[in-house]
Amino acid sequence: MPAFYFFIHGMFQSKQSWKTVIRLLEDKGYTSVAIDLPGHGISTESVSGKGIDDYANSVIQEIEQMHQPVILVMHDMSGWVGTEVARRRPDLICQLVYLAAMYGNRADYEHPEFYTEPGRIERALHAQNGILSIDPKEARYIFFGDLDDLQFEIASSALGYESERLLGEQPVIPGIEFHDIPSTYIQLVNDKALPLNVQKMMQKALRPTSVFTLDTDHAPFYSAPQQLTDILIELNHH
Repeated sequence: MPAFYFFIHGMFQSKQSWKTVIRLLEDKGYTSVAIDLPGHGISTESVSGKGIDDYANSVIQEIEQMHQPVILVMHDMSGWVGTEVARRRPDLICQLVYLAAMYGNRADYEHPEFYTEPGRIERALHAQNGILSIDPKEARYIFFGDLDDLQFEIASSALGYESERLLGEQPVIPGIEFHDIPSTYIQLVNDKALPLNVQKMMQKALRPTSVFTLDTDHAPFYSAPQQLTDILIELNHH
């Protein structure tokens, strides 16, 4: 029986990010679930003060209702969230999929020489009362470089807010039992938010079971949904 896919969105995003991929999976007969993390999308909570534990708790509560282990698909900062879920509840996960997703110690990846334009991401962010927003024009360069004007309009209209606390947190590094869960890293060649060299460093720390490559920007669920879906379907049969 094919496993369920469970999707966690990245920073400033919502479950709407996965809408096209979920439709493509459902067209092939696969079951998928995506959620809005607290303070995102249609969530009525404030994002202020939220951190990795808050997000992980919400994911655990949702997966428990699936009554079977899931393929957990993570993007961007939700790599930290999904890793924490797997660290605490490995019984809920049959496979981890990191889509240009964060893994490991933050300090290891924050050196300016790793980035083509050091500081550009930080300058695009605005913080107020513990809540972060991002300049939509800068978001196009950072997240959505492969999108045409209409696609960008749709993607940018779905951008929300993020917790400032999240940027200062240090994730817990999982123990050896975490590595018993099969994992895949999908690296994105043209990613400006998480450059390829940084993604490769994360892979070295993660030691994934398999690695796939997409020649896209940071958001292939918008720019290359069919290619991304094809990879996810292949993983369901491993």
